Amino acid sequence: TKDYVYQAHISLSDLTKQVRVRVEMTDSDGTRVVHDEPHSPGDEFDLTETGKGKKATFKIYYDDKLVLEYTKNADEDA
Repeated sequence: TKDYVYQAHISLSDLTKQVRVRVEMTDSDGTRVVHDEPHSPGDEFDLTETGKGKKATFKIYYDDKLVLEYTKNADEDA
């Protein structure tokens, strides 16, 4: 299976207090944690991950509560 690059910009404008932000990525290889750090309201960060397959699903958690899930097509070949 080919490697593909996935990029995401995450803006935490909806936070009211500091939380632990965990991002899980699921591709054709399975699910793994690609980000797990504390963040404050208004923080922004970028993720660039290499994955297998042309689509990946990202799940974003605040303190272990799922707040967003989306599927992204690969941006380009790695």
